[in-house]
Amino acid sequence: MNQKQTDITTGKQIRHLRTQSGMTQEELAGKLNVTRQALSNWERDVNEPDLNTLKKICFVSELDLSLMDFMKNVSKTIKKFLW
Repeated sequence: MNQKQTDITTGKQIRHLRTQSGMTQEELAGKLNVTRQALSNWERDVNEPDLNTLKKICFVSELDLSLMDFMKNVSKTIKKFLW
């Protein structure tokens, strides 16, 4: 894995998916039933969403992503949810 791939965090992946789909933080937060501030904290890697919220993120139709694909794109920080 190259350096660029290891720099991907959960927050960076969420932000990338959100911006790529053209959604604002407010829009995505509404679809996930969380505050915009919570989403902002995830995107800035202040903290991370729980596994159920990660599933919800993947099921947002505009993002069109499987949980496995999401996890493949995120660095080792996501592994703590699996182990």
